[in-house]
Amino acid sequence: MPGKFEIEYGIHGAAVAASVKRLTVNCLADEEIDFAIDSLVADLERCRSEMKRKAIKEKDAIFRQTFDGS
Repeated sequence: MPGKFEIEYGIHGAAVAASVKRLTVNCLADEEIDFAIDSLVADLERCRSEMKRKAIKEKDAIFRQTFDGS
């Protein structure tokens, strides 16, 4: 499921960018506001997990290159 944020990977690391211009719908009630913001937080948490997973893989690959002589 695509979220409202995407991760951009480059040679200098990873960055989170908004993939849409509008991040929430128009909200009037407290419950609508809470739902909209909670959805954004959940999507950012997904980005955090993916970035950390990728960072661990990259560090592991560099570690293996260093000690394997690859």
